[in-house]
Amino acid sequence: MPTRDEIRRELLQIVADVAELPVEQVHPDAKFADLDIDSLRGLRIVAEVEKKYRVVISESEIGGIRSMADVFALMEDREREE
Repeated sequence: MPTRDEIRRELLQIVADVAELPVEQVHPDAKFADLDIDSLRGLRIVAEVEKKYRVVISESEIGGIRSMADVFALMEDREREE
């Protein structure tokens, strides 16, 4: 099982890949709007996270994902559920 820091690094990389940015430009406190991540790219991020971590993210949860902090919190909630 990856550590919290490893998961956070992987999530930063997923967002960087989808946003087509160097990972160094995606900070843990970044908001998606500041990274020019629109709703379509947001859905791609969700799909990548679901695939990588074998989780299901509900539509109501998707609507609340607007920043890296939201992604981190979502995955930390999933860890607690296991």
